[in-house]
Amino acid sequence: MNSISLAIMNVFDDAERIYLEKGIVTRNDLSSLDMRSFERLLKGEMEKRGHHEAMYLKFALEEHINYSGILFNSEEYSADEAERYMMNFVLTDKF
Repeated sequence: MNSISLAIMNVFDDAERIYLEKGIVTRNDLSSLDMRSFERLLKGEMEKRGHHEAMYLKFALEEHINYSGILFNSEEYSADEAERYMMNFVLTDKF
């Protein structure tokens, strides 16, 4: 395994650890969630690790360029709850 693959696996490990602790992972926990290429890999990796309930959604503030993704346990949180969490604690219109 090359160093890039090892680094990505370490990020997946961190995402899984936070996911299991909190049920929600945002860019406040893991800055990689804002990387478009990473988001595609993360959902597949979570499924490989047996977390079929894991959902990944992206949210943005209207009329702003601020957007981010959230990984959450769909058995603990609904998509609406995940969106409220993002709007209240992660996304901001202040730059």
